[in-house]
Amino acid sequence: MKIPLMGLVWVALGITVVLFVREFVRKPKAIPVTYEAALESAKLMKDWGSWMTTVSTAVIGANGFLLTSGNGACGTDVIARDRWWAVSSVILFGFSIVVAAWVLGSLPSVVSRLKKLRASRENDIYEMHFFSFVPVRVGVIAGLQHVLFVLGLYCFALYVVGASQYISL
Repeated sequence: MKIPLMGLVWVALGITVVLFVREFVRKPKAIPVTYEAALESAKLMKDWGSWMTTVSTAVIGANGFLLTSGNGACGTDVIARDRWWAVSSVILFGFSIVVAAWVLGSLPSVVSRLKKLRASRENDIYEMHFFSFVPVRVGVIAGLQHVLFVLGLYCFALYVVGASQYISL
C-alpha cells in the first residue's frame, strides 16, 4: 500500500491546527519555577530558536541552489512533483522563521515579567503569554515553530531524495 506523502503533511498540519485551537480553551497548567530556572529556560529557548532559524535559512538557500543548478533539468515537467516538495519546504521554513521571530522577540517581555520569588507558577515561561497584550502562550507559539520546522525538513528531504535522480551537480 502506497502512502501519499503530501497527505502526511496535510494530516500533520491539520492536527497542528486542532491542537493550536485547543490551546486557547484549556486552562494553564503552570508548574512552580524559580527565577533562575526560568531565566535559563529563556536563554535555552533563544539558543534553540536561533539555531532553528539558521538551519531554516540554510535550507531555503539550498533549495534555491538545487532548483537552479546543473543543466536546467529542474524546469521539466518530469520533476514537477519534486519541485512541489521544494516549494513546500521553502514555505514551511519561511513560516517557521516568522514564528521564530515572534518567539525570539517575545523573550525580553517574558523575562521582564518573571518574579524573583522562591518558586512561582507565574515563572513558567511556557504558560506565560508571549506578549503581555496577546493572549497566546509562549509554549503554543514555540510548538508551532517546531512543527513548521519539522514539516519543512520532511518536505526538503523528500525533494532531495526525488530530485537527486534528475540533478547533476
